[in-house]
Amino acid sequence: MVLTKTPIIALILFLICVCDTDSKSNFTYAVEPSKESANQTNSENKFIYDGGLSSGQKGNDVYTKLLLHPNALLLHPHSPNSTTVFFDSSTRSHSINAFGNVQIDTAQSKLGNFSIFFDGKGDYLTIPDSSDWSFGSGDFTIDFWVRFNTWENGKFHTIVSDMEVTSRTYWVVWMGRNINGVEGISFDAWVDTEQLIQTYQIINGIQANTWYHIAIVRSGNNFYNFINGVQKGGTVVDTSAVPDYVGNAYIGWDGGTYYLDGWLDELRISKGIARWTSNFALPQEPYSSQ
Repeated sequence: MVLTKTPIIALILFLICVCDTDSKSNFTYAVEPSKESANQTNSENKFIYDGGLSSGQKGNDVYTKLLLHPNALLLHPHSPNSTTVFFDSSTRSHSINAFGNVQIDTAQSKLGNFSIFFDGKGDYLTIPDSSDWSFGSGDFTIDFWVRFNTWENGKFHTIVSDMEVTSRTYWVVWMGRNINGVEGISFDAWVDTEQLIQTYQIINGIQANTWYHIAIVRSGNNFYNFINGVQKGGTVVDTSAVPDYVGNAYIGWDGGTYYLDGWLDELRISKGIARWTSNFALPQEPYSSQ
């Protein structure tokens, strides 16, 4: 299905009609303005796991522009539990600043012994502006493990964003449930009130206190959403480029209303590679360069 650019009012009216027809309410993630889309046909082609890696690598390769895996803290001389010091384990070594009560947590983890906990009440990380997440029209992959502390109606969780806060110009990866309990996942890109890209898909079955592997992938003009290695919804086709936003990257906040309430592990941003374009077996160990 090709998502065409239409005036926002016409798009909203069209989607209201669609939702009235099938008795589903609009799914709105409203930072500013609303973000809405119809569900699309699912296509699931199984294939043998290739790790999503370049040859001879184990996940932290030349395409990896950001890698947050809390186990790296074992290399540093401070207590890992409750620490607010964070490191980028990619070769880019971006500096990371913590706000609120975001911290390393030993109580929950997926790969290794630690994860990063966000309480959903003002916790987030920032990373200075970088061309590493100015994707343009090129391939990219954003993947991570997430465990939601709460998963309830009317609540949206921001995983990662790149934001010009003053103009509400940004890209964002989010998951959540609208007030009617409809669950969704999406990568969105906006310039002011114009939505350039949205990969939104209706999902179901997400539960609090359960780990999920998420991957958002662009390959050419095709966009994919994966949960636990299975593509959700259809392939979104869009030729739009992701702009070069001048502003910080945020982990756990969209620069507005929505924070992450839960845990993250193995957050990786890869530029120049579509690591998965069909269903895949899940990573079983932390990403490394050896």
